[in-house]
Amino acid sequence: MKTFYTIALSGLSETDAKQVFAAIESPKLGKWSPSEGGSSDLLIIDVDSVWGHMDWLRAVAEDRLCAAYTEQSSMRDCDLLLQKPLNSDKLIQMLLDVQNGAPAARKPEPAKHQAASAPPTPKPEAKAVPQAPAPMPTPAEKPAPAPAVAPAPVAASPAAPAKTAPKPAAPVQATETVKPAPAQPARDETLGTLLLDGAITDMVLVEGAAGDAKLAIDPINNIYRAPPQLKSIEKLLDVPASRIRPVSAQDAAVQHAGPEQPIVRLLWFAALCASHGELAPHLDPASTWRLTRWPQIEREFPRHFRIATAMMKQPATLEEIADAAKSPVGDVAGFINAYYVAGYVAPEGAAEPTDNSTSNVLGRLRRSFSRNAREASA
Repeated sequence: MKTFYTIALSGLSETDAKQVFAAIESPKLGKWSPSEGGSSDLLIIDVDSVWGHMDWLRAVAEDRLCAAYTEQSSMRDCDLLLQKPLNSDKLIQMLLDVQNGAPAARKPEPAKHQAASAPPTPKPEAKAVPQAPAPMPTPAEKPAPAPAVAPAPVAASPAAPAKTAPKPAAPVQATETVKPAPAQPARDETLGTLLLDGAITDMVLVEGAAGDAKLAIDPINNIYRAPPQLKSIEKLLDVPASRIRPVSAQDAAVQHAGPEQPIVRLLWFAALCASHGELAPHLDPASTWRLTRWPQIEREFPRHFRIATAMMKQPATLEEIADAAKSPVGDVAGFINAYYVAGYVAPEGAAEPTDNSTSNVLGRLRRSFSRNAREASA
């Protein structure tokens, strides 16, 4: 009979996470140990949190044994339900049931998962995509109006541009060339910076080289499509704006890009990649930091589990957390940047975010990593 078990959490508040970790020490249970979640015996998901519902769908699709932690009195397709507020006795009983082999993990039902993915189908109305491509065509189209001001001089301009160009037209041309200047840097902007600036407002598609991953972003419905592995799309965050193209939800490339995932996860990853080993400019490096809730730990970043565990014990500075987690300070800075904007980390003494809705998280992301914030730190 198995005597050692692992448990992983996703989205639980700091108080609830500590209560879970205290409960697994009960002498009534076998030996339970926290895990980052990749292959844990049980995953407890706060399905009411930002990542919650998508985490739940992904866990069920992977045939994971998971418990839904929720304020709801019931939940469809749920083997284990843990109601809020957390009751330690009920939690211990649930863990005993798991130890005894009941219930077993269910096999996913494809038809139901397809139904769960159905909501994006009403997206055809988002066919017109005027804003996302704007940074790309604008620089190329704006110089064109200049010849329209004086067609005759334009024909003669190749021979003697300086002499034939009438003086009145010169100021007009100068004014026109000034206008595209602010938009010109957009050609050098990358997908990652555009995401964090909030500049992508309609569905777009980014593709790498032949055979590489595709990334479809649908900010209207707060989802994106890509392979589940975040590192497979890391290079796409560096793709220049000129390679971002508008698409509709029915585009075949969108359908084959990958499963639907919450856009917060993509923005979290973009914030992490934008860290470059340092705290974001709006954060005080001298602050002490704490977890406000147990975060969704991405299995591709195992050090994040150690960092979260160290932060759960007590508030600490960047260097203290790095020392306790035996991780580089740069990794801790990236962790804090990404989870701060997602509402999972806060400086000691600061009020805990009360609104962790997707729209509010996106607002924090954009305020934290906007162009103005980057320029202020320069």
